Amino acid sequence: MRRKYPYHEWEDYRAGLYGLTWFGTMTQAADLLCDPDTLEAEMRRAVREWPKAAEHHLTDGGMNQRAWLGWAACGISKSVPAHLTRAAWWTLTDEQQRKANAAADAVIAEFELRHAQTLPF
Repeated sequence: MRRKYPYHEWEDYRAGLYGLTWFGTMTQAADLLCDPDTLEAEMRRAVREWPKAAEHHLTDGGMNQRAWLGWAACGISKSVPAHLTRAAWWTLTDEQQRKANAAADAVIAEFELRHAQTLPF
């Protein structure tokens, strides 16, 4: 079951993830995206610390869940806004993108398993 939260309740929105004036840089985002172990840990942190945003984005079948996790990881750990994280993504090699996507897939699978266990029958 998907709970929809209005955007003003999303923790990522309240933190400034979609704004233009955060302090992180595209280089910081690229560095994190290129470090799959740290990236995966920060993705888990974002899911844990931004539960409404995570539930909203990770249960929306039309959302690019991998992208949201990357934005959230860079935002929560480096204060990099989503638009700079998107730009940083295109500086990665195909292999770096593959590893970052694998990290996201692992976190998505964990989220889906936990989420399924909390659904009423």
